[in-house]
Amino acid sequence: MEEKRRENFDDTREGNSSKRQTRGDQALEAASQKLPIKDTSALLEEKTKEIKDKNKSIAYKLLSHIKAATNLKGVWEECILNAKVEFTLKEILRIVKKEFHDVIIDSIKQKRQLMHEAGMSHAIDAGLYKDEEEVDNGYKQSTNEKNGYNQ
Repeated sequence: MEEKRRENFDDTREGNSSKRQTRGDQALEAASQKLPIKDTSALLEEKTKEIKDKNKSIAYKLLSHIKAATNLKGVWEECILNAKVEFTLKEILRIVKKEFHDVIIDSIKQKRQLMHEAGMSHAIDAGLYKDEEEVDNGYKQSTNEKNGYNQ
């Protein structure tokens, strides 16, 4: 029985070692094969060219994005400047409108005051005229009485 086990064990060892030899032989065989240098260098050049092209396209894309961002920045600055100008103009117009309104109101008040003063002056003049008439009438009456006209 032990002999059978040993035989089985030896068979197993031989089987494993033969697998190892096969793998080793395959590795040696693959290493011994020479790859064509031209093909490798051509592939390398092709890959390098593709990478450079990709890098160039990425660089061009980045450059175009930078230009677009710069243009957008300019547009935003212009919009902000226009908004500031518009706001400033609105503020100026609001102030001018308020001042113009104040000037008109002051002008109307001044005109009313002048009209009131003119009315008062006219009333005073009328009162003085009345007083003068009364004085004149009183003078005439007293003169006439003295002269005997109203008898």
